[in-house]
Amino acid sequence: MSLDSSREEVAGLFSQTVTRLGGGGWSDDVSAPRECELGSGAPGQQYRIQRRGPGSADFRTAATKVQALWSDRGYEAALSTIDRGGAVEVRHVEVGNGLFLRLLLNENAAILTGVSRCAPTVTSDDAALDGDSSET
Repeated sequence: MSLDSSREEVAGLFSQTVTRLGGGGWSDDVSAPRECELGSGAPGQQYRIQRRGPGSADFRTAATKVQALWSDRGYEAALSTIDRGGAVEVRHVEVGNGLFLRLLLNENAAILTGVSRCAPTVTSDDAALDGDSSET
C-alpha cells in the first residue's frame, strides 16, 4: 500500500464517520508524514489525522453506530466508556502495520484520531524507476 493510499484509507473512513455522526462543524487536521518502521524492519512513513466536531446528546447511541460502521468496513472496533468526563471511546488497532483509529465522544465534543498504515518510504530513485518524470 502506498503512503497516499494509506492516508486515503483513514481519511475516507473518517468522512463516512462524520456523515454517520450528522456531518457539519468538523475541523480537519492532517500532519506531514512521519517516520515509522515496517514489520520487516525497513523504514516507512505514515500520517496522523485528526478531526474535531460537535458532541451528541445521545453520544452512546452515536458511538454504537460508528462501531457498526467501522465493523461493516472491516475494522473491528471495541467500544468502552472512559471514566474521565463520561466519554465513550470506539477504537481499532492493528498491531504490526501501525493502523490506529479512535473516536472519543460525549455530549460536548467528538474527536477522531487516526494513524495510517506504515507504508514503504519512496525515494527519488524509486520514483525514477517507476517512471515518475516529475523531477527535472
